[in-house]
Parts: sequence; C-alpha cells; structure tokens
Amino acid sequence: MSLMYMRTFMKLETHFGDKVNVVMERHKFFKRCQAQDESIVNYVAVLRGLTKFCEFGNLTDSLIRDQIVCCTNNVKIQEKLLIKNPSLTEAIEIAKGIELTQ
Repeated sequence: MSLMYMRTFMKLETHFGDKVNVVMERHKFFKRCQAQDESIVNYVAVLRGLTKFCEFGNLTDSLIRDQIVCCTNNVKIQEKLLIKNPSLTEAIEIAKGIELTQ
C-alpha cells in the first residue's frame, strides 16, 4: 500500500468509522442490576466495563457507587450504603463485608 492510500484510508476511517451511541451505552449501564447469585466484586467489574463508552468522565466512580445502591439485590447492603454515603471503594468494602457475614 502506498503512503497516500494509507493516509486516505485513515481519514475515511476516522470520518466514517463506527460512532459510539452514548445514550445506548448509558442505557445499558443504568439498566444493569445485580444478578441473584452475582458477588459485589463481579457486579462492580461488569459496571466498570459498561462505563467504557458512557463518557462519564470524573463521575464514573460515583455513578458506579450509585448504581450499586439502586440495583443491588441485597437490602442490607442498600440500607448500609444509604446511611453511610461512602466512596466507591468504601461501598465495595462494606458490601463485601455484608456478603461474607450472610
């Protein structure tokens, strides 16, 4: 391939390449609830993966935390997180602790 062809191809790829539908990606994120037998660690990993194309920026961790609060399948975890107002890291540790005791 010639250099000119490669440059033209790259410009076309940039212009016509797949565009991410941010609304769809955010919809997937906000609709994802914790599965019945899913650990909090796995749930957070899935949520983090879903944020890849959501363009949340510096809100990513707080939105993951909020999603845990809204969509966990464990009422005790939800109640504790609502009372504590933790960071994402603290929320994960609280949830793991509750999972271990149950």
